[in-house]
Amino acid sequence: MLSYAVLMAYDFAGLSFIVDIGGGRGTLLEKILQFNPDMRGTVFDTAATIEGATQQLGNDAWGSRCSYVSGDFFTSVPQGAAAYLLSGVIHDWDDDRAIRILGNCRRAMTRNSRLLLVDMVVPDNGVNCFSKLLDLNMLVMTGG
Repeated sequence: MLSYAVLMAYDFAGLSFIVDIGGGRGTLLEKILQFNPDMRGTVFDTAATIEGATQQLGNDAWGSRCSYVSGDFFTSVPQGAAAYLLSGVIHDWDDDRAIRILGNCRRAMTRNSRLLLVDMVVPDNGVNCFSKLLDLNMLVMTGG
């Protein structure tokens, strides 16, 4: 499961507030918050996605430690988090739009903020793997 791989690969200790950019329904952020009880988080995604996520959760957003914010990451992202997480986001976009997303994250960051990118690695060699299929799918479906 992706969330456990992320938790094993990165030490979130000491981070007080994380924003999951393009976080969908918040599944990854929920797991990060479960394992980091002193952390707060925000899921940032489109209005339709956030509406669906909050309807599914009802009023309990993990003991009030998680908020949901709708917006457009091509315009801006929430300000001042200790960390910004982009999981499966950057690979969706061509270089110009990926740079715009990353630039908006940079403008929102404080001097000590961190940017965490979670994506599959496409190996250079001839090995068959899911990441190559995903890469081809992104190229065909989104031009990314």
